[in-house]
Amino acid sequence: MSESFWRDKEKAADLVFEFQQLQRQAGTDIKAKRKLEEAVILDPENTAAYIGLGNRYLVEGNSDKAKESYLKVVELNGEDLEVAHNNIGVIFLRQKGQGFLGEAERNLRKSLELNPYYMLAMSNLGICLRQQESNSHEAELCFREVIDREPKNIDTHNLLVEFLESNDRLWEAKDILEQIIAQDLYNNRTANLYTSCMGRLGLLNAKKYDCFSLN
Repeated sequence: MSESFWRDKEKAADLVFEFQQLQRQAGTDIKAKRKLEEAVILDPENTAAYIGLGNRYLVEGNSDKAKESYLKVVELNGEDLEVAHNNIGVIFLRQKGQGFLGEAERNLRKSLELNPYYMLAMSNLGICLRQQESNSHEAELCFREVIDREPKNIDTHNLLVEFLESNDRLWEAKDILEQIIAQDLYNNRTANLYTSCMGRLGLLNAKKYDCFSLN
């Protein structure tokens, strides 16, 4: 390979790093996105840049362009494959229709095949399966596995509580909510779930609710 080839690759990697730094600053979205666009021109095989671009397109609400970026990662068949398949799965999850759910499930399972410890994909698979009534039991298993591996993952705790409440397993939901409270893991969504669950059980009282101290 020529010296310029490796120089372009190094410059592309630097641009991706600069993008990651800019993400931590407010009001720099356009500047950050341009760095990624320049990175993929310099190095068309830079999967991190395509992932970053896809994420930016999603924030902008452009799912088609986001999916195009993630599919480029799949085409390259290099690094970040599990992230690309997870993100493609999320795009299909946001669309309506059973066919889209099937594509979402296929991509999320592929993500987990590539990395069985990628708990974001596991949680998203649970969300996908929950929408398919025939797979509700597996959805619960997905949520519980994430919680087992990431005990402080409040978002997945909330997903499991929502699942249990929707299946009228209110006492199980109550137990999990009380565990969340004891560990100070709760957020506003947890507070709403607590109100719903305790109200349906006829156990709601203001003193218990005060333990959340949420704004």
